[in-house]
Amino acid sequence: MAEVIRAASENLPAASPFPPEDLAMMLFCMANGFLMGQLVEPELDGGLYGTMQATFFRGVAATASGFDLELAPAQARSRKAGAGR
Repeated sequence: MAEVIRAASENLPAASPFPPEDLAMMLFCMANGFLMGQLVEPELDGGLYGTMQATFFRGVAATASGFDLELAPAQARSRKAGAGR
């Protein structure tokens, strides 16, 4: 997985702020946690996983571009809890 991330990131406009191995482990942990969540809550919408992935990668991209959430609170938008369900 780390090699896939490394290869995919070669054509991006900014360098990743995290090593590909760390990103791969973060993705594995999120996937494992989501699958465990589905065991506890079988009705958990699988679309929430896609939302989680998109949010994660937007955060990585924002970090890579130098965006600092603490310096720009007006740019942060919160989502309603359970929006992916």
